[in-house]
Amino acid sequence: MKIILTENQLNRLINESATKNEVYSFFNEFGFMISLNFTHIVSRAIDKESGHHLRSMLDRLSEPIINGKTYFELLDNFNEIVRNPKYLSAFLLQTKKMIEFIEPRIEKYVSDSDFKVVILKKIHKLKEQYINIIS
Repeated sequence: MKIILTENQLNRLINESATKNEVYSFFNEFGFMISLNFTHIVSRAIDKESGHHLRSMLDRLSEPIINGKTYFELLDNFNEIVRNPKYLSAFLLQTKKMIEFIEPRIEKYVSDSDFKVVILKKIHKLKEQYINIIS
């Protein structure tokens, strides 16, 4: 499932039916996935080259994404983000881009296992949550 949205959809504030807790839960679940769930992801690579690609993915996920802040630094300032619609829209967009960045790498470089199935299900759930928040 590819997430395709217009710029107008991204610039809108969260869906009127989505609560602050639901939005926080979305960001928190994504953060949990890229931190704790990915702790040993390199060891689940298909081969050595795949491991390098997964390591590169992890390095990129820890880079700053907005105003020189990393995902987790932004999450720590969640209340500030929610008060600013443009900031919230940017954070949602960056999270969407990270989900789209991660998914093909998991599919291609992680060996077939229960772990891979679970992570791909989490990604699918995050995509659905994202769509519910912005639509």
